[in-house]
Amino acid sequence: MLGLSTAGVIDGVIGTPTGVARPGPVTSEAVDLTGASEFIVVANRLPVDLVVAEDGTRSWKQSPGGLVTALEPMLRSRAGAWVGWSGVADADVEPLENDGLLLHPVRLTAAEIADYYEGFSNATLWPLYHDVVERPVYDRSWWNAYVKINKRFAEATAKIAAPGACVWVQDYQLQLVPAILRELRPDLRIGFFLHIPFPPTELFMQLPWRTQIVEGLLGADLVGFHTAGGVRNFRWLAGRLSGAQSATGGRGEVRYQGRMVRVGA
Repeated sequence: MLGLSTAGVIDGVIGTPTGVARPGPVTSEAVDLTGASEFIVVANRLPVDLVVAEDGTRSWKQSPGGLVTALEPMLRSRAGAWVGWSGVADADVEPLENDGLLLHPVRLTAAEIADYYEGFSNATLWPLYHDVVERPVYDRSWWNAYVKINKRFAEATAKIAAPGACVWVQDYQLQLVPAILRELRPDLRIGFFLHIPFPPTELFMQLPWRTQIVEGLLGADLVGFHTAGGVRNFRWLAGRLSGAQSATGGRGEVRYQGRMVRVGA
């Protein structure tokens, strides 16, 4: 077991970014983040939700959840940025600083939310990863939307990342981002953590796009799971589907395309 805590992923495995803390909170001020961020969290949602009033005025409110609570202090102390959706469909929002957090919103249309998020993420992956509590739906148009949106998140991240930046990609909605991002920016240090269970191999093999998902995750330097069982399942699938070779000595690594990828729980 690797003990992949939040701090451990950033400091002990991928490395500590060299940025300094941002001074003073600023409320919702537009900023230029191009090439400026040394530590980036990439998640489906921003840590704040966009609120649009009836008169069209906009404001932000804090999002609930443990991920936000765990990562906010690290972002504030490491010149960090957060890439994610604002929570409002079709909203055009420029990068901004909100109460000391640097935010890079990714625009999603209502149709994209229906296909990428409600469709492939929550009607295909979610039940499959939870031991088929419901029958997963396999829809090629949903998959195409998933690929498209993962590419959009990766491109947004590549744009704002400083040379050699540390990027931490979050959860099942963005499993293709590590490989796409590595192709765009091979200088980056990339981690991925799955916040839901990783399924048994016999269930995962039912997914028509199983190889693409595995190779998407193998784009990371570190892939983290909740349990040792998830690690075993992924390592087996990486070898079976993508030709990754397990390292000797029980170090929790696989070799893929000339790189060592650390896999742990």
